[in-house]
Amino acid sequence: MLLFSIDESGNSIVEKICLVLIFCYFWDELKTLSYEKFQISNFIIIFNFFFINNAMGQGAGLPIELSISASNYNTYNISCFGKKDGSINLTVTGGTAPLTYLWSNDATTEDLATLPSGYYRVTVRDANSMEAEAQITLTEPEQLNADELLSNYPNGFNISCNSCFNGNIILYAVGGVAPYSFEWEDGPTNYDRFNLGAGTYNVIIMDANQCIYNPRAYAITEPERSDWTVFGNTGSDPATDFIGTADNKDVVFKTDNSERLRIKNTGEIKLNGLIPGMIYLDSDGILKSSDPGPSPNPCSQVNPLVPKWNTTSTFEIYTCPPFNVGIGTYDIPPSVRLKVQGTSWFEGDVSIGMNPLDITLATGTTPYKLLVNGKLGATEIYCAVGNPWPDYVFESNYKKASFSELANFIKINKHLPGVPNAAAIAKEGINVSEMLGKAYEKIEELYLYVLELEKRVGELEK
Repeated sequence: MLLFSIDESGNSIVEKICLVLIFCYFWDELKTLSYEKFQISNFIIIFNFFFINNAMGQGAGLPIELSISASNYNTYNISCFGKKDGSINLTVTGGTAPLTYLWSNDATTEDLATLPSGYYRVTVRDANSMEAEAQITLTEPEQLNADELLSNYPNGFNISCNSCFNGNIILYAVGGVAPYSFEWEDGPTNYDRFNLGAGTYNVIIMDANQCIYNPRAYAITEPERSDWTVFGNTGSDPATDFIGTADNKDVVFKTDNSERLRIKNTGEIKLNGLIPGMIYLDSDGILKSSDPGPSPNPCSQVNPLVPKWNTTSTFEIYTCPPFNVGIGTYDIPPSVRLKVQGTSWFEGDVSIGMNPLDITLATGTTPYKLLVNGKLGATEIYCAVGNPWPDYVFESNYKKASFSELANFIKINKHLPGVPNAAAIAKEGINVSEMLGKAYEKIEELYLYVLELEKRVGELEK
């Protein structure tokens, strides 16, 4: 209720403003009352009273009342951390149309949508320049995340032994809005997993507002097998896994509880059940021995259809007749003369397709241990690097050629500095280790040039 009167000079005198059921204020004389603001529950209500001096010939404007509310996602105004799905609903009563709106984010509409969290203020002005303000802060939940606890055994793995199923994963969701749901890729929906085997486990965590958190894949690890089975082992490491002894004892192989083969701790091999003499393979692939007796031709008394091993006084070893030979294997392709299954050690030089004594490359000051007359294929080659690896390029005292020096060298020599030209390579070949080091030296120099160019470009852009 608003009570006022006019004094002798024509000025309005506000006697009393009463807000029914709330409170009353009294004033002696008041020409202008800007506004009073009251907050009720989640709504902010603003009463704006603006009185124009009647002596100026203007009438009093109507009060503007504002109520403001926001979207609600389980007590938050934004559903997920960092999301922009908040909205503000502004209700205006009173005032004289047309009304204008100016929000703190420069929006000019009555209501707002697709908002992030934060503080928002609006000023509403009517045709009589009466103004009212309202404000609200949109809240959002903390970022959805998860704390994790994985089983960890003294062996350093998540499972105590190979092929055991005692791995555990326990997740504790934090942030977001409870309650949380867990969807594991392999089916379960609980937050804790027990009796797990080795493998990778993926989970999606969702909160009450459908916010999703997809943590890392959880790898449950187990130790390798430490025994040998009759079914064979997989994933063994030849560098550490072996059949044999770790002390000075012999290794014995038996059948029918009788010793058939003994590998002595000195590396000597003893075969039981064979007579002294020549060792050979019969037509069934069985290793046998016989004594062909003395003869100028060591193979003269050997069945030419049955290949046999023979030796001479000069410690040569050969087959009679010259059949394909397999060491450690019976699976020998017809076109292969020698197949070795296992580790081989050659003390001298090895030549394939050429005589190392007749090759110039092998008779220099540094003879080659391996010569191949043809293509050489490999799945992996290790090269020992004699010179320092070219990380010295990144040392502060390293002097690289300037751009002009490099350009001038290339123009004159038609190759990079420190790298042999095509003619030299065609004549002398290349040292793979040395050339690999040179290549990386040039690559690292290239990075220095790129960084220098980037610096120059940055200075030009300033």
